[in-house]
Amino acid sequence: MDNIGETISLGWQRLLKDIELAGHYPPLNTTDLRTIQRTLALENMIPSLLYLKMCSLLDEGLIGYLDINTILIPKSYKNSLFGRIEYLCDEGILEERDDLHFIRGTRNALAHSTTSRLNSGFHCLRDSLDCVQRALSTLGFDVGYVHNEFFEE
Repeated sequence: MDNIGETISLGWQRLLKDIELAGHYPPLNTTDLRTIQRTLALENMIPSLLYLKMCSLLDEGLIGYLDINTILIPKSYKNSLFGRIEYLCDEGILEERDDLHFIRGTRNALAHSTTSRLNSGFHCLRDSLDCVQRALSTLGFDVGYVHNEFFEE
């Protein structure tokens, strides 16, 4: 896996760093209502945005795998994330069909609804991250975990 492999690997490493950084911003120490409202809005928004980024990496990985292996999906499958998941699971290349479709459905809700957000924020993101990591690893992409440490002064 040459260029697409590097793209997925670098994107994955950036995603992991973004998740760690977002989860370690300083706690709120204020009684200013406007600051509290802005902070709560960010705490609700950031995991959802990172979830969308994770799903984009998943879809890019599925497309890349199919391209690298010169696999053409039959017309009976949709040319979409749904179709790619279905095809790769039907062929026995990927497992966790239900989990991957749950992740896809969550992505769709976040992307297409003005009121959607991740119910349990970073917890839901991290659970889905594990499933996506397993899927991309199965396809041969280098998406291992990075150990990051953060220090405050």
